[in-house]
Amino acid sequence: MMFRRTIAAVALAAMPASAHAEAWMVKSSTLGCRDRETLVKLDAAGASQSLDALPAGCVVLDAGERLLDQPVMGGGFSDYVELERRDGSMLFVRSSAMVPDPGIGSVYDER
Repeated sequence: MMFRRTIAAVALAAMPASAHAEAWMVKSSTLGCRDRETLVKLDAAGASQSLDALPAGCVVLDAGERLLDQPVMGGGFSDYVELERRDGSMLFVRSSAMVPDPGIGSVYDER
């Protein structure tokens, strides 16, 4: 019985920490794609900076756009991160195109 209470207390204590999302900003205009493999292929072809004909599921992210990084177990370091846009859509973005948000105002406030 004591073991169950201990487990329950640890689980409750861990919940608020797992609900925390980090805010990020786009450094300069870059592409984001719903499918990670599409973005990887664009980068490999050197076409990631071409904004003429975007593949389905890809959008141009403007400099300064704020995105949320939802906590993922065992995410680790990656060249591509999955982030949430203001409209709730999830996109893969090159991690080198992102910087931590300075924390001025709300995540979704316009600058």
